[in-house]
Amino acid sequence: MPLFTNQAWIVLYTKYAQKTFSGANYWHDPRHESIFLKDSVYLPVINNEVDHGNADSFKDSFLRTGNAVFLGGPQDGTIQPWQSTQWGFLSAEGDAVPMEQQNVYMDDLFGLKTMDEQGRLNVSSVPGAKHMDWVRDRQLFDEYIAPWLE
Repeated sequence: MPLFTNQAWIVLYTKYAQKTFSGANYWHDPRHESIFLKDSVYLPVINNEVDHGNADSFKDSFLRTGNAVFLGGPQDGTIQPWQSTQWGFLSAEGDAVPMEQQNVYMDDLFGLKTMDEQGRLNVSSVPGAKHMDWVRDRQLFDEYIAPWLE
Protein backbone atom coordinates (compact mmCIF):
# COMPACT_ATOMS: atom_id res chain seq x y z
CA MET A 1 0.00 0.00 0.00
CA PRO A 2 1.42 3.45 -0.84
CA LEU A 3 2.76 5.55 2.03
CA PHE A 4 -0.06 8.12 1.68
CA THR A 5 -2.72 5.44 2.02
CA ASN A 6 -1.02 3.93 5.06
CA GLN A 7 -0.71 7.29 6.80
CA ALA A 8 -3.70 9.23 5.44
CA TRP A 9 -5.91 8.52 8.44
CA ILE A 10 -3.55 10.56 10.64
CA VAL A 11 -4.52 13.72 8.75
CA LEU A 12 -7.94 12.89 7.33
CA TYR A 13 -9.56 12.08 10.67
CA THR A 14 -8.47 15.38 12.26
CA LYS A 15 -11.15 17.94 13.11
CA TYR A 16 -9.55 20.38 10.67
CA ALA A 17 -9.60 17.96 7.71
CA GLN A 18 -13.13 16.78 8.52
CA LYS A 19 -14.31 20.38 8.62
CA THR A 20 -12.49 21.73 5.55
CA PHE A 21 -11.83 18.90 3.06
CA SER A 22 -14.81 17.01 1.65
CA GLY A 23 -12.63 14.07 0.62
CA ALA A 24 -11.81 13.49 4.28
CA ASN A 25 -15.50 12.94 4.95
CA TYR A 26 -15.48 9.94 2.59
CA TRP A 27 -12.23 8.44 3.91
CA HIS A 28 -12.78 5.10 5.61
CA ASP A 29 -9.67 3.25 6.65
CA PRO A 30 -10.64 -0.29 7.71
CA ARG A 31 -7.40 -0.59 9.70
CA HIS A 32 -8.53 2.25 11.99
CA GLU A 33 -12.24 1.50 12.36
CA SER A 34 -12.63 2.83 15.89
CA ILE A 35 -11.04 6.16 14.94
CA PHE A 36 -13.24 6.34 11.83
CA LEU A 37 -16.36 5.84 13.94
CA LYS A 38 -15.23 8.37 16.54
CA ASP A 39 -13.77 11.15 14.38
CA SER A 40 -15.36 10.97 10.91
CA VAL A 41 -18.25 13.43 10.82
CA TYR A 42 -20.07 12.18 7.71
CA LEU A 43 -20.09 8.51 6.69
CA PRO A 44 -20.65 6.94 10.11
CA VAL A 45 -23.51 9.38 10.69
CA ILE A 46 -25.37 8.97 7.38
CA ASN A 47 -24.84 5.21 7.53
CA ASN A 48 -26.24 5.14 11.11
CA GLU A 49 -23.07 3.45 12.35
CA VAL A 50 -22.98 5.82 15.34
CA ASP A 51 -25.77 6.99 17.61
CA HIS A 52 -27.33 10.32 16.64
CA GLY A 53 -30.69 11.99 16.95
CA ASN A 54 -31.65 11.62 13.28
CA ALA A 55 -31.03 7.87 12.88
CA ASP A 56 -34.70 6.89 12.61
CA SER A 57 -35.38 9.74 10.20
CA PHE A 58 -32.42 8.77 8.00
CA LYS A 59 -33.63 5.17 7.80
CA ASP A 60 -37.26 6.18 7.16
CA SER A 61 -36.15 8.55 4.39
CA PHE A 62 -34.02 5.90 2.69
CA LEU A 63 -36.84 3.37 2.85
CA ARG A 64 -39.25 5.84 1.22
CA THR A 65 -37.08 5.70 -1.89
CA GLY A 66 -38.81 3.64 -4.56
CA ASN A 67 -35.64 1.92 -5.71
CA ALA A 68 -31.97 2.28 -4.84
CA VAL A 69 -29.57 1.75 -7.74
CA PHE A 70 -25.82 1.33 -7.25
CA LEU A 71 -23.58 1.05 -10.28
CA GLY A 72 -19.84 0.58 -10.58
CA GLY A 73 -17.15 -1.68 -11.85
CA PRO A 74 -13.52 -2.76 -11.61
CA GLN A 75 -12.28 -0.09 -14.03
CA ASP A 76 -13.82 2.85 -12.11
CA GLY A 77 -10.38 4.32 -11.50
CA THR A 78 -11.58 6.90 -8.96
CA ILE A 79 -13.56 5.13 -6.23
CA GLN A 80 -11.26 2.84 -4.26
CA PRO A 81 -12.04 0.10 -3.65
CA TRP A 82 -14.45 0.02 -6.57
CA GLN A 83 -16.63 -2.44 -4.63
CA SER A 84 -17.64 0.43 -2.35
CA THR A 85 -19.75 1.78 -5.23
CA GLN A 86 -21.99 -1.17 -4.32
CA TRP A 87 -21.60 -1.08 -0.54
CA GLY A 88 -18.72 -3.54 -0.53
CA PHE A 89 -15.55 -2.57 1.26
CA LEU A 90 -12.15 -3.81 2.40
CA SER A 91 -11.28 -5.80 5.48
CA ALA A 92 -8.41 -4.61 7.68
CA GLU A 93 -6.27 -7.08 5.70
CA GLY A 94 -7.21 -5.44 2.39
CA ASP A 95 -9.56 -8.16 1.11
CA ALA A 96 -12.80 -7.18 -0.63
CA VAL A 97 -15.85 -7.85 1.54
CA PRO A 98 -19.23 -7.82 -0.27
CA MET A 99 -22.18 -5.69 0.78
CA GLU A 100 -24.03 -8.64 2.32
CA GLN A 101 -21.18 -9.10 4.82
CA GLN A 102 -20.99 -5.43 5.86
CA ASN A 103 -22.45 -4.33 9.21
CA VAL A 104 -24.54 -1.61 7.55
CA TYR A 105 -26.28 -4.38 5.60
CA MET A 106 -26.36 -7.22 8.13
CA ASP A 107 -27.66 -4.96 10.91
CA ASP A 108 -29.88 -3.06 8.44
CA LEU A 109 -28.63 0.19 9.92
CA PHE A 110 -30.37 2.44 7.41
CA GLY A 111 -32.56 0.04 5.45
CA LEU A 112 -30.21 -1.43 2.85
CA LYS A 113 -31.09 -5.04 3.75
CA THR A 114 -34.81 -4.22 3.92
CA MET A 115 -34.72 -2.73 0.44
CA ASP A 116 -32.81 -5.75 -0.85
CA GLU A 117 -35.34 -8.17 0.67
CA GLN A 118 -38.15 -6.14 -0.91
CA GLY A 119 -36.49 -6.31 -4.34
CA ARG A 120 -35.91 -2.55 -4.42
CA LEU A 121 -32.11 -2.65 -4.18
CA ASN A 122 -30.47 -2.85 -7.59
CA VAL A 123 -26.73 -3.41 -7.87
CA SER A 124 -24.88 -3.75 -11.18
CA SER A 125 -21.20 -4.28 -11.91
CA VAL A 126 -20.34 -2.85 -15.30
CA PRO A 127 -16.97 -3.97 -16.66
CA GLY A 128 -15.06 -1.29 -18.55
CA ALA A 129 -17.01 1.67 -17.14
CA LYS A 130 -14.74 4.38 -15.80
CA HIS A 131 -15.88 6.82 -13.13
CA MET A 132 -16.73 9.72 -15.43
CA ASP A 133 -18.24 7.48 -18.12
CA TRP A 134 -21.52 7.54 -16.18
CA VAL A 135 -22.04 11.16 -17.21
CA ARG A 136 -20.05 11.23 -20.46
CA ASP A 137 -21.05 8.01 -22.22
CA ARG A 138 -24.58 8.29 -23.61
CA GLN A 139 -24.88 4.56 -24.32
CA LEU A 140 -23.89 3.69 -20.76
CA PHE A 141 -26.34 6.27 -19.44
CA ASP A 142 -29.16 5.00 -21.68
CA GLU A 143 -28.55 1.36 -20.74
CA TYR A 144 -27.96 1.57 -16.99
CA ILE A 145 -29.35 4.88 -15.68
CA ALA A 146 -32.21 6.08 -17.88
CA PRO A 147 -34.46 3.05 -17.25
CA TRP A 148 -34.52 3.92 -13.53
CA LEU A 149 -35.53 7.51 -14.22
CA GLU A 150 -38.75 6.64 -16.02
